[in-house]
Amino acid sequence: MSEKKKHKVIIGIEISLLCMILATLSINASSSNPPSNGVSYNKNNQVTVQNALDDLYNKANYGNATAGQILKGRTALVGGKQVTGTYEAPTCPNLATQTPGDAMAENIDEGKIAWVNGEKVVGKRKVQTMSDILRLGDYIRYTPSKSSYTISSVDTGYSSNQTINPSELNSWRVIQKNADGTVAILASTVSTTPIGFTDSDGTILEKYVKTLNAIASAYETEGITVSSRHVKSGDLSSAFKISATYWLAEYDISSGEIEGVRWVHLGAVQPSANLSGSKKSVRPIVVLRSDLKITGGDGTGSNPWTIAP
Repeated sequence: MSEKKKHKVIIGIEISLLCMILATLSINASSSNPPSNGVSYNKNNQVTVQNALDDLYNKANYGNATAGQILKGRTALVGGKQVTGTYEAPTCPNLATQTPGDAMAENIDEGKIAWVNGEKVVGKRKVQTMSDILRLGDYIRYTPSKSSYTISSVDTGYSSNQTINPSELNSWRVIQKNADGTVAILASTVSTTPIGFTDSDGTILEKYVKTLNAIASAYETEGITVSSRHVKSGDLSSAFKISATYWLAEYDISSGEIEGVRWVHLGAVQPSANLSGSKKSVRPIVVLRSDLKITGGDGTGSNPWTIAP
């Protein structure tokens, strides 16, 4: 059946309905309630049946939307036909997947942002830094990147160059937690290779302290440490004294005044008079970056903390 014939059938049915409506209106012409098609039929504004039918026909044939422009699952009358929508609205890519209540500000890291039910939530949870977790005296597993470092005889006064292996020291202890989140750690053992200094006139030369600090820098690792220095007697609380013989770089940090080189024997600091031919081990201190991650361990000697960038 053609569309035109279909409309004639529909129009015939609608004529019958309109006749019934008009009959009802004639019984109560004072009624002012309009029928659902929006055409007024009150006593003072009568319209013909043809005008009413034309109005209904125009409404049935109105619109030019396609299925892809109507939301999926919705229906609409377009051009006299019912059209079911197929368009799926995109979701917002910034919305978080949490269900309501899962992403309270206190449960989001400080400064981080999440979107919950379309609302922006700024985190308030305090993020624990490495310094928050570590305790003074804790053991840390850390291996310097260098496996060989040569010390020039010019810097020691010794008869020849000397070579050490920084990567052999992989057990360290926390001796200081700084306000900026960095952490100073002290080697819990000493180098297996001793370093010799020679001082022919019996004085403690300032440059040897600088040499010890330069040696300490060989124990740094890019991306892990920020600085280094050699141990001094003020670093050696009873918890950090060990029964080994090694050099001390004696100087006053606050004033920068260098006092000279001493050495430790069986935990006791010894004065240094004549350094000629003396060979002692080194014991460096390195400062760890504040943004390192704790990846394992518990800080004990048998299970030291492990760290990573």
